[in-house]
Amino acid sequence: MTESQTPSTSPTPPSPADETKSRKLLIIVSIVAIVAICAAVTLAVVLLMSQGQTPIGNKQCTYNGKVYNPGDSFPADDNCNSCGCTNGEVVCTLIACEAPGVTVQPTTSLAPSPTTGEGLPVYFGKPVEETDYNTLATVERAEPAEGTSVYTYLLGKLFSGPTAEEKTSGIVPVASVSGDSNCSGKDYQFVRTVSVLTVNFCRDLAGLQNPGISGAYAGITLAMNSRLFMAFEKTLSVEGVTTLVIKDKDGNCFAQDAGVNTACSE
Repeated sequence: MTESQTPSTSPTPPSPADETKSRKLLIIVSIVAIVAICAAVTLAVVLLMSQGQTPIGNKQCTYNGKVYNPGDSFPADDNCNSCGCTNGEVVCTLIACEAPGVTVQPTTSLAPSPTTGEGLPVYFGKPVEETDYNTLATVERAEPAEGTSVYTYLLGKLFSGPTAEEKTSGIVPVASVSGDSNCSGKDYQFVRTVSVLTVNFCRDLAGLQNPGISGAYAGITLAMNSRLFMAFEKTLSVEGVTTLVIKDKDGNCFAQDAGVNTACSE
């Protein structure tokens, strides 16, 4: 006797039309999800702005004496990098730039710069004895005119040294630059990043010995270079700068062996 068998039934594969419908439905769902997300983000921004806020904060920034709103962009001091205002904080790019330098002789006065009549402090030495390299004196110099970099201006004043009248009161210069330049004839280049000012010297930088001393003594170079850094640090701590870094023409941290310039790294 022959047994009868029921033939098995295979699932019917989806037709091309069904597959097309599925793809269209998936695309529609994705588009709806994206639109919903965009709407939510837009609503959040509108609500923040209606409350006097912005997505990047609502605090203004002050840079070089000017006030900027959140989201504003503006050039950095070196006329090369750019800065932006983010919730009260100035953030600047840091790229390799050739910032303007001023070629001066340490004992030669610069031609007077245009000024606004307001004063800026500049620091020099005022030793109470021949071996004193710790005492500094403050003198006032008129501010540069608008558009002049305050750091270029102040570095020029530091190398120009005290006036003849100031010298009669015991104030002495603290720095000199000499030798050939390794950056197209400039004395230095500088870059500012938020609160850090880095000055890279292109010539030989050295502290100056107090007048009246004949010959050298142990530790005098460290003392001279330490005073130079302290005077530069105090003078250049303007317009939001809180940290100064000085590097010599070979890229080494200047006077770090004297216990100063500690923020510098090679």
